[in-house]
Amino acid sequence: MPVNPVLALSPVNDDFFTVRVGGPNAQGTALQASQEVRVGGSDLDAAVTSSNPAAGLLITAASPGGSGSVTVTIPVGASVSGNSVANGGVVFDPLAAGTTNISATILEFVSLPSATI
Repeated sequence: MPVNPVLALSPVNDDFFTVRVGGPNAQGTALQASQEVRVGGSDLDAAVTSSNPAAGLLITAASPGGSGSVTVTIPVGASVSGNSVANGGVVFDPLAAGTTNISATILEFVSLPSATI
């Protein structure tokens, strides 16, 4: 099953985004349909990483000061991580001029090309 972070633009400096799981499109380039984590299964932990932490950090409830790599959870019954830090999500906090790639991976899942923003 593919994993895909989806960027949602925010009117403030920080950019909130989510990590989703589901089925790929026919080309295998993007998520076509979300799929919930099966009831009776286990939560999915997604490792989210910034390629250039000097440009910006990832913030979660567990890492309120920011880090270059964090974990977010997609709970049983959901297909997406939390939509805010308070709800278990992640935010990108830009620190300086520069470029970074944000990627998400889940053990034993295929990451689509769109899994990097």
